[in-house]
Amino acid sequence: MTSTFKKGEKLSSTKATEFLFNNGKSFSEFPFRIIHSLNEIESEYPVQILITVPKKKFNRAVDRNRIKRQISAAYRLSKCELYKNISKLNRTLTIAIVYTSSKQESYDKICSKIILSLQRLAKAYKQKDELDIDTNN
Repeated sequence: MTSTFKKGEKLSSTKATEFLFNNGKSFSEFPFRIIHSLNEIESEYPVQILITVPKKKFNRAVDRNRIKRQISAAYRLSKCELYKNISKLNRTLTIAIVYTSSKQESYDKICSKIILSLQRLAKAYKQKDELDIDTNN
């Protein structure tokens, strides 16, 4: 699997975004809050992601864009395990990554926390897949 981050992998649907924020499950892994939901949305990519950095905490667009670039680069490099687990479910996982820190963290810290978060999601949905298999038999 190539480590790219294409336009189709970005969550841009208003309805899907509203559904995610209203009905999604969430957990925190400082400096992030991860909101996720498994949907029946038709997409060629098994995972769609939304990255947000609040304007309240970073007034300058340059700072917000830099953090978003760092998050998307970390996601792009570590999404393989999550993709393997979600593609088995034949559904689309939508994820919102909200940056919660009020200061700019180093790229190494951002990368390590994104990896931890994605591993946590992959593990949760891998267990969900195993539960679905057990209930079907």
